[in-house]
Amino acid sequence: MNCMIVECSESFSSALEYFVHLEEVHRIPKYDFRYECTFQNCPQIFNQWQRFKKHVVNHKFLAQQPSVHNQNNDLNEQSECQNSKRRRLDTHLIENAGLSNQQEDSATNNTIQSTHKDELTFSFEDPEQTEIASVNFTLSMHMRHNITRKDVYFIQSEVNKITSKLACAIEDLTLDVTDAEVSFKLKKHLCTMKNLFKSFNTDHKLFKYLENLNCFALPSIITTTQDQIVSMPIDASIDFEFEPKQNFLLLMPLEFQIKAFFNSPNILQATLDNTSKLKQSLDIKNFVNGSLWRSIENKYQNDIILPVWLYSDEFEINDSLSSHSSRHSVCGIYYNFPTIPEHYKAKLSNILVAGMLKKQDIKNVGINRLINEMISKFKEIETKGILFDVNGQTIMIRFVLSLLQGDNLGIHTMLMLAGGFNARFYCRFCKRPKELLKNDTHEFSDYMRNKTNYNEDLLIANQSETGISGNSVFNDLPSFHVVENKSVDPMHDLFSQGICKFGLTEVLNYCIFKKGYINLKQLNLQRQIIAKTCIDEELKRMPDIGEIYLPKQKHKSVTFKMTSSEMRCFVHYFTLLIGEFVPYEDMVWKYCLCLINLIDLCLKRSFSNSDITRLKNEIDAHHRMFVELFEKDLKPKHHVITHYPTIIETSGPVANMMCFRNEAKHRGFKQYAHVTSSRKNICYTLCIKASLQFCYDLLNQNFFTKEIVGDFESCDMKCRHYFDKIVQPIQTNIKFENVNCSSSVEFKGTLYKRGSFLVKLENSIMNLYEIVEMVLNGEELYVVCDFWEVGIYNNHFLAYEAKRSTSQLFIFEINFFDGPPLKLNFISGRFMFRVKNSFNNCY
Repeated sequence: MNCMIVECSESFSSALEYFVHLEEVHRIPKYDFRYECTFQNCPQIFNQWQRFKKHVVNHKFLAQQPSVHNQNNDLNEQSECQNSKRRRLDTHLIENAGLSNQQEDSATNNTIQSTHKDELTFSFEDPEQTEIASVNFTLSMHMRHNITRKDVYFIQSEVNKITSKLACAIEDLTLDVTDAEVSFKLKKHLCTMKNLFKSFNTDHKLFKYLENLNCFALPSIITTTQDQIVSMPIDASIDFEFEPKQNFLLLMPLEFQIKAFFNSPNILQATLDNTSKLKQSLDIKNFVNGSLWRSIENKYQNDIILPVWLYSDEFEINDSLSSHSSRHSVCGIYYNFPTIPEHYKAKLSNILVAGMLKKQDIKNVGINRLINEMISKFKEIETKGILFDVNGQTIMIRFVLSLLQGDNLGIHTMLMLAGGFNARFYCRFCKRPKELLKNDTHEFSDYMRNKTNYNEDLLIANQSETGISGNSVFNDLPSFHVVENKSVDPMHDLFSQGICKFGLTEVLNYCIFKKGYINLKQLNLQRQIIAKTCIDEELKRMPDIGEIYLPKQKHKSVTFKMTSSEMRCFVHYFTLLIGEFVPYEDMVWKYCLCLINLIDLCLKRSFSNSDITRLKNEIDAHHRMFVELFEKDLKPKHHVITHYPTIIETSGPVANMMCFRNEAKHRGFKQYAHVTSSRKNICYTLCIKASLQFCYDLLNQNFFTKEIVGDFESCDMKCRHYFDKIVQPIQTNIKFENVNCSSSVEFKGTLYKRGSFLVKLENSIMNLYEIVEMVLNGEELYVVCDFWEVGIYNNHFLAYEAKRSTSQLFIFEINFFDGPPLKLNFISGRFMFRVKNSFNNCY
């Protein structure tokens, strides 16, 4: 037999000698290689070393038998028949397990492999691989919010009935298999099929199985009494309906979660690189550019530190109209890492669950007793750090809990501050009394809270005089203090029952009921027309604006029933909706423009010193106009806005603090609570669900997914109809002959589609480009776009006018553009558009 390596001229008389030669001389790999048989011009090619060896040995055995030479044709037919039968059987087993032949051939000895599609790839050569596939199937069912744990085990039993019958049928059909090795493997596979979920068909078995894979850890029950706090780890063997009589917190395994999350491929290095890049910015783009983080860094100058943000909010799990509403309200506590790459922040799998507790328990024993153990864990993670293996070196990273997020009520509850805006000192940032805040249009630095006056207020021990109900356990953290927690939620301050609702209500009442510029029917019709031409789904799905009669004021008023995201979208398009009906010099309209400019400025992604000064002036102008035009006192949320410039300087852009995605995390737990009847220990039920979902994300590497997703086709750009219109010279390194093109691509969570428009502000000139095609060249994504002429900025609509296409095409790298894609809106006989820089974050 000759060697299959073309450059090698040696020949061999025995199979053993040939195999030793391939392994020792040519170092042939044992998988992912093309093994060609060279015996008497045999055409067989294999992808697996073991199959190749058996094939060659079979050749040599037949060649050494005299009877085989005499009956060559018959034996060849029998051998081919047996090989064909074996291949059909192997193929049948693999297809029933959900794998293609190509996947089977390329499978390695690894238990779990991560692919470019972020999915698990299994090799079913070993029955253990079938177990891994089965447990992944089980976890995928636990990922579904509308399936309970009981339902999962019921589905397992039904699937097992089918696979068991199928295994018995295959066993009956393959009784005549004479190959000992095939028969042995077949019996093992059939035995596994008969008991597909045997190793994890109960909670106890499943949890132990996952713990052995080091991808799962149970939460702990932290029970509290009047005198002590007891930490009680949950054992999978206890009764799952157990509910301690004391008040309790369900605490997730924080250190395990953080270590498992950052040990996932590429996450730690990408986060460290992004943190370093952000800190180099001269403008304020992130929390690490603020003064608070710089003070924390001074404490750990020689250490690697990463910030952690904690979020707390209550959500109702029962029907809000039922007799049991608010009885089982749950407080969800989540945490995230603000310096991971921007486009991954909105992914719910990157928002981790820290714990859960009942709202009623907070009232019974107080928040400090309930979360003391959680704070101790975060303190330990900061002081001792967590060890990671990076490029063969062990490094210690401190994870610093540096900011508490939530709505105003949630933050005040967690930090032991006066709850609600009815308190005399309701502001957590300053000590101005309520009666003065009604007319304050700017921040008073002399009244700001600090550690000194905070300690003095604790000694007074009178909430009505200080706004502080007690010393917060958060102050035990090394790098956290209540008065340094400069955190807000623009989602609530601006959109959800915020200043946008107050302002636009007054504007619409003025335009509709007082001046009659437009009526409600026209307004709702305008919204429907604009919604058809814009990208944002929120404007399409929001309900019509209605009206109510106010008996005390004796006049009508518009009423909004919108979510925060819908209100945000409505504000963005508001000038295009009614701008053509309102006179240019109307003072109320000028207030409206001031309000929208303020919103855009608040939600900027990057701030210079001049931007912060401009924001202060815009806040002052807006508040003054609101008081003068509508003759009303400022609302508490108007006052919170006055602190935004200071908050930005301290903790970074407030756009990064919006809780859209944190509240979206509630949605899955609400849905799961609706399908389970458990109410004895609902926090335990929800935390187990969260643990299983984290386990699934960990096994399938769902944290950082592909940045570019689309259906691409290989093409030669020189053959495209638009190629001659591309302006030369092209300032890219793109290779035209062999690229991948698509009309629709999702890049970093944002959809870019043919016919949409992108903008770029250069030297104070706004440039507009229409997407013609998306081009993937290697790992770089480019946009072929048509350049449009742009008119002057229209101050009445706060929008640019798009005049016409120039039919001049350009190719730019996708990161060249500002903001997400947009559409043109036809207003008053002109195409107009508003820039969407504040929409950069996905939510």
